[in-house]
Amino acid sequence: MPSDIPPAIRSRCVEVFFRLLTPDEIELIALNAVKKLKFSIEEAAVGVIKRYATNGRETVNIIQIAAGIAMNEQRMQINREDVEWVISFGQYNPRPEKKISPTPQVGVVNGLAVFGANIGTMIEVEVAAVPSTMGRLAVTGIIDEEEISVPGKVMRRKSIAKGSLDNVLTLLANYCGIDYHKYDMHVNFLGGIPIDGPSAGITIAAAIY
Repeated sequence: MPSDIPPAIRSRCVEVFFRLLTPDEIELIALNAVKKLKFSIEEAAVGVIKRYATNGRETVNIIQIAAGIAMNEQRMQINREDVEWVISFGQYNPRPEKKISPTPQVGVVNGLAVFGANIGTMIEVEVAAVPSTMGRLAVTGIIDEEEISVPGKVMRRKSIAKGSLDNVLTLLANYCGIDYHKYDMHVNFLGGIPIDGPSAGITIAAAIY
């Protein structure tokens, strides 16, 4: 909130923060929506909704459309197939639900990434290093170029993760005395999602170190 807002107005301001609903909250909304429609729903169908819906509006929309499919087939129960059709037709993306492994692993580091509007996720970076005289470097798992569609135009954005990796290797050589030319290294970004690069720098550095 700007500091120049008068105290009288500041006291009336409310900051609103929207977060993703948890799968349990999604389930509760789905069951309530089904109850209002006087339908029943398969447990497996609820499980599918929990994997894709992130807010109440999406949940209710999925239920309503799936109920319409069931009504057309003269059913009063929403099946998993009904929900899966709605998910496919609506092009819903799965929730970015990832959990950190309870067992630490050498060369595997967890980082944070922006997955979409108001959505964050976790990325794993894994590095394997083998002593060598060649000093070869392999980078896998990143999308080199992605296409972004906005109203009226299509933009293409290239990943700069490989450039960020070069910066990390230089810093590790200068400040940690690591001669990366003595190793063959394989840096893998698990998940195959677009990686900008700079924000993942500390994650890459920790994994290589």
